[in-house]
Amino acid sequence: MVFCVFIYTFMMQKWYVILNPVSGNFKSPVRLKQLKNTLEKQLSGIELVTTTYKKHEFELTTAAIKNGFRNFICIGGDGTLHTMVNAIMRQNEIPSTEIRIGVIPVGTGNDWVKTYGIPKNTRKAINIIKNNRTILQDVGSIQIENQPHPFYFNNVAGVGFDGLVVKNHPKFKKFGSLSYLFSTLYSYRQYINNRVEITLNEKKIVTDLFVLIVGIGKLSGGGMQLTDYQSHRSGTFDISLIKKIDFSTILKSISKVFKGDIRQIEVFDLYKAGTLSVTFQNYPPMIQADGELLGQGNCRIDIISKAIQFIVP
Repeated sequence: MVFCVFIYTFMMQKWYVILNPVSGNFKSPVRLKQLKNTLEKQLSGIELVTTTYKKHEFELTTAAIKNGFRNFICIGGDGTLHTMVNAIMRQNEIPSTEIRIGVIPVGTGNDWVKTYGIPKNTRKAINIIKNNRTILQDVGSIQIENQPHPFYFNNVAGVGFDGLVVKNHPKFKKFGSLSYLFSTLYSYRQYINNRVEITLNEKKIVTDLFVLIVGIGKLSGGGMQLTDYQSHRSGTFDISLIKKIDFSTILKSISKVFKGDIRQIEVFDLYKAGTLSVTFQNYPPMIQADGELLGQGNCRIDIISKAIQFIVP
């Protein structure tokens, strides 16, 4: 019995560190060793693993939880964190609220960390994790028609044009933090508005849809604020609906969305809701979450209040 308690306490104190070497260009053995040495000096009991293929984070996180880990560090971008969050929310071993995640941001986008002011400086990010101040953040759930399980998101999801932007985004990754902006401008000429029925707060909206943005975090798309952000743990989403928009309005609005002045953009209809559903009358447009393309189809989006512990400044 005493031995079991010792093992449990030991695992509770250990950190399972998942590194996406592609995001931070950590393919160099020298850089990887330097990072591991830095972590070991600052944190007691770490196990560092690197991903070797797409979505490998999901398998690693799931297995680590089964093996008793409760403390995680994500070293990567928004996609790496998104995949780890999905693993945590879909596992059945323990309540998701028992998991703690710290983030060391690497890569180009890193929109989620900007909500909390987590720096890209590795040593400063490690110090935040060392201080171990946590908050319970809401998480979104998206159930797409004919999909076997829901998808989860910790930052921002989009339906319609936003999904097309994510699909085209790889063409522009070489532009770094501006890649989503260039993908937005490029995708406009390809997108066709779709007739939809949106239900939120028991209200039905039938309209031609350009884009529907559903947010928990503040920023997406490389630093754009596309919702009227209020809180990461309010129990409701911050929602923006754009029915129609011409290209000239997009160009004129760019500076405002980067400054967070979306209330000054007339085409934005703003809502708050904890649940919404979207039904398409013509063709199913694309759905994205945290910069990951999920699929196409009618969908229901729900908020899960105070779902995961995140370590923040």
